[in-house]
Amino acid sequence: MEKSQKIIAQIYGYIVCFIAVITFLISVTIFVNSAIDLADPMHSGWSPSGSPSLASFENYKMDILKSIQKNDDLKTASFVSDDKTLHSMYESAKNDKIESVIHQS
Repeated sequence: MEKSQKIIAQIYGYIVCFIAVITFLISVTIFVNSAIDLADPMHSGWSPSGSPSLASFENYKMDILKSIQKNDDLKTASFVSDDKTLHSMYESAKNDKIESVIHQS
């Protein structure tokens, strides 16, 4: 009787250790991914398809102009804003992306 209790205790100990190791490995992976995202928040995660590129202002401007041209093909009224407004929109989108990654990390 005592021997079977000893075996059960050992099995329980091994199971607890195995679960602890798995939990540790998952936590380390999440920590490393968060550290990498914090190092370069502009290129972290996935961006939705169709969203404008935030790599540079010129890329952002071209993506916005392409989306406006696509909307013109659909016979919708659109308007092209000046560079100052586009630049403020770009800065706002870039800051939002950075703050979002920092919050998630």
